[in-house]
Amino acid sequence: MQKFVDTINWCGLRDLGFVGPKFTWLYQQSDGTQVREKLDRAVATIDWVIKFPQAKLFHRTSSASDHNLLVLNLMRKKLKPVQTKIFRFEAMWLKDSSCEDVVNSACEEGLHMGTEFPIESCLENCRAKLEVWNKNCFGYVGKNIARLQKHLQWLEMQPASLENIISMRDTWVELHCWLDKEDSIWYQRSCLNWFQAGDRNTSYFHSKASNRYQKNCIEGLFDEDGIWQEDDRVVEGVVLKY
Repeated sequence: MQKFVDTINWCGLRDLGFVGPKFTWLYQQSDGTQVREKLDRAVATIDWVIKFPQAKLFHRTSSASDHNLLVLNLMRKKLKPVQTKIFRFEAMWLKDSSCEDVVNSACEEGLHMGTEFPIESCLENCRAKLEVWNKNCFGYVGKNIARLQKHLQWLEMQPASLENIISMRDTWVELHCWLDKEDSIWYQRSCLNWFQAGDRNTSYFHSKASNRYQKNCIEGLFDEDGIWQEDDRVVEGVVLKY
């Protein structure tokens, strides 16, 4: 180890530090005790540190491995403007038996509203009911995953005990359940006909979902005279040209 330290110093490298749990590796022994070590580090030259002064290394808890992930952010993330989300029926709702009851109840209420268009009333009422039900039962999947990961990181920083080990195991199980829900969401977004087991919300599926959004975007329409119309202008008698 002394030779390793001497080599680091000779190369002019410095430890970047970290944010998160102190240990990066955890081994659960058969007798219930835990072994925790800091096996992973990140070092850089002084010139690199000057070039990226806002860089920070994060220790991210992993539910699928005994090693923590090391995530290096080179700069602070900019806050994105809040956008109004469109309503979308989520495939993960079908895993909950109460979803069918919500839909049936909403349709029954829509039929008895006495409006001129009962089907439209049923659909609108169903949308409103599902949004409320989703918020109460599922909430925000990403926030729940982040909350559980943060709690898991907090547990890893606590002294090892039987109560702590049981709490970590229960948190892992709950985290896996929410990751399965997230898989369903991004599988639906990507519209793929196949999905490999074990893939967890990778950048590939994010890009597939984004590419499909761009493909479905209509930039303009041909009117009845064959003239291309763009922007948001309303044109009567337009015909889509594929």
